[in-house]
Amino acid sequence: MKRDRECCLGCRHFRNDTPFLEREIAGLTSFGSAHASVRADDGLCNLLDRLTEASSVCRRFEGIASHFSERKDQ
Repeated sequence: MKRDRECCLGCRHFRNDTPFLEREIAGLTSFGSAHASVRADDGLCNLLDRLTEASSVCRRFEGIASHFSERKDQ
């Protein structure tokens, strides 16, 4: 999936790395691991505090690249 699309995968509020998900979702490791083919690129939206598909679209999207360029200016 491309990160340049305005979908959750390219949003600064979206996290889908395995160690993070295993820390944040209580009991997840009892099913094995967050590193599973059924999860694909899905992850957690820190803004909405919910599990989200990486391909989802939200009106509160904030691109990762734009976030970094804003930080450079400060």
